[in-house]
Amino acid sequence: MSRPVPVGIIQQYDAFWNAKNQDALLYMGYDTADVKVSAQAKGLFKPWMDTSLHWGFAAAVNLAYKTGDSTYVSDILELHVERLSLTRYAGAGFPTFTANLGAGSLAAMLTGYAHLYQDTVWFELDEPWPYERILALNDFHPYADTVMAAMKMTAERLGGLAVLSVNDLGGLADVLSSLRRCDGILYDLHDCPDDVAKALGHILKFWLRAHKETQAILEPVNGGLYTHWMQLLAPHPYYPHQCDACALIGPQHFRELILPSLAAEMAHFPATVYHLDGSHCIVHLDALCESPTLKAIQWVPEPGVTYHDEQYHPLYARILELGRKIVFTGWRGDADDMRRFFKRFPREAFFISTGVKDAAEAAEYLRVAEGR
Repeated sequence: MSRPVPVGIIQQYDAFWNAKNQDALLYMGYDTADVKVSAQAKGLFKPWMDTSLHWGFAAAVNLAYKTGDSTYVSDILELHVERLSLTRYAGAGFPTFTANLGAGSLAAMLTGYAHLYQDTVWFELDEPWPYERILALNDFHPYADTVMAAMKMTAERLGGLAVLSVNDLGGLADVLSSLRRCDGILYDLHDCPDDVAKALGHILKFWLRAHKETQAILEPVNGGLYTHWMQLLAPHPYYPHQCDACALIGPQHFRELILPSLAAEMAHFPATVYHLDGSHCIVHLDALCESPTLKAIQWVPEPGVTYHDEQYHPLYARILELGRKIVFTGWRGDADDMRRFFKRFPREAFFISTGVKDAAEAAEYLRVAEGR
């Protein structure tokens, strides 16, 4: 299977991971036509596709699981074939596809519960499972069979057209918070920490199995390349590790109970990234950066706050001081904003993805990324 990425772009990402790049790595893409309008004209847009294209795969898998009909998955994949045909890339951009089942989809692979609602997927159970039930888990829920079948269909249809990503399995504590409910796990950290630690270790076994089995499906068609939902390309396996629940967890509980499970996750990858979501998670930054395989922090500010907002400049300075690179997904601002930002920070420390309207706008951003 041929690689859908030019050699020059692969080399740019290899240099980024090895801290040998001199410019910012800028992933850009733009549509040459409206995907939905084009799909409707070709009869590709089906009546059940009433959600955004971003969540179409999750809707298709849920319908396939409920009905036993895999046509829903094949239909959404055809829609993404159309999307890929209408998308052009610039800078370090390349065609990619993420089987988006929602953040923390491993929970659904264990319980069978995945609720698509208001442009997201919820996995938190109505009634929390007791730890006896969690620790007694010895196999995936049948829902996982549908997920794996859908991943095989994805590899067969999109392999060679895009670099395919493992679905967002979620962080171990986030999966546990779906099984115990968010308020439940917060009480558990204080009331029964030993159960929390055992459960995280048990869930890790399923996490690694899901990742390994999915990667085995995708590797033959990815040409030795790896990516994830943040669109950062790598010549080696990696994962955007996360613990969104840590926004509500104090430093002591995080270090004693959550950090060991994250370290166990990260240890399975030669180099990886952490998804730091929101200002309440910043308190854990130094502890996270103790991991030797952690190469970059993907920062997510609060809604309405831009990446270049000065209130987070001290955060960026600290991340760089700790020897990590920084990832921004979905730059909000224009090329001049980025130019001003790079007067404050070294551009080679950043990977930034952004949508652009056309090739001309992409060229302007690229001049900034290259310091011109």
